[in-house]
Amino acid sequence: MKKIITLGLLLALGLSANMIEDGINAAKQGKNKEALSAFEKACDSKIAKGCMYSAQAYAKGNIVKRDNLKAMELFAQSCELDLGEGCITTGSAYYYGRGVKKDYDKAEKYLDKACSLGEANGCFILASMFDLGQKGKRDEKRALKEYTRACDFGSMAGCKFKRQMEESKH
Repeated sequence: MKKIITLGLLLALGLSANMIEDGINAAKQGKNKEALSAFEKACDSKIAKGCMYSAQAYAKGNIVKRDNLKAMELFAQSCELDLGEGCITTGSAYYYGRGVKKDYDKAEKYLDKACSLGEANGCFILASMFDLGQKGKRDEKRALKEYTRACDFGSMAGCKFKRQMEESKH
């Protein structure tokens, strides 16, 4: 029974990779609608990159009519499927109010997940939010924690701000 389940999972992973590859190949050939169809099928199959590529199509509006709401739903779905890039895109949109109303609670949720997935930019934006007190009162302890995570994931700016905060305490 284990062998059948394992074989089924391997087969599903192979089909998943093919959907994305098919979409990329169609896009390279200028077959944009075919590419979007492949990406949407991949997204429907819970493949994060399929959701991300579909979201980008709706955000840009060069293949289908621009639809920011649909794009945001798909970016968020890619985040729910653990794609850090989708989390940063969604969190940043809520942080800056791009295509959606500013919402620091939603921004925190998505940026924190991006950071947990190792995305330095997610950590840095999150740190900035707490450093600037955008959710109410400034939270230096949380800001330092997030700048540290940003630094740990390779953000030079995160390291700089972390160092400045630590030096200001002495």
